[in-house]
Amino acid sequence: MTFLKKVGIALLVAIITGGLALVIGIKEAKGDFIQWRSLGKPSGQVVRIVGATVWSVTVGTTSNRNYSCEISSEGKCWYENNATISIENKACGLSTELPRPLSNIVEIQKGCYINPGGLTESTYALREDGNIYVWHGSRGLGEGAWIIYLFSSIVGVLIGFVGTFIFFFVRWLINLS
Repeated sequence: MTFLKKVGIALLVAIITGGLALVIGIKEAKGDFIQWRSLGKPSGQVVRIVGATVWSVTVGTTSNRNYSCEISSEGKCWYENNATISIENKACGLSTELPRPLSNIVEIQKGCYINPGGLTESTYALREDGNIYVWHGSRGLGEGAWIIYLFSSIVGVLIGFVGTFIFFFVRWLINLS
């Protein structure tokens, strides 16, 4: 195989890997790979979400007690909290569109934090069984997502190009022996 054919193959592989990396980068920036996560439920039957921020949720129970959960907590996160909590969904709009499907939902609330060029969003869902689920991710070009758009295709091209040349170099070394 001639050198120009090898360069052509390397460029083709580089373009394909760059395109795939760009598609994956865009899907990552939109939050397509983020899944719903269960926060469990506090003691008592949860009847409503009384407050939501991007980092925490407060729910009300049938015993008129409020419980809060910080979504960054690992394991059991619910603690009693009877402070007045507002729902911070003005930045998110009042849309109840779910980022990903979830069944048996009784109530949805969102909390948002506006970033330059985008927002970080937490969507909380109260299910019929009283469990609270959270979808937490960024949308738009905020929080460095623009880096993913810009560099994913460049890195993909470099990986494809260098990988192809390494493949041809190894084949050349094998043919020498």
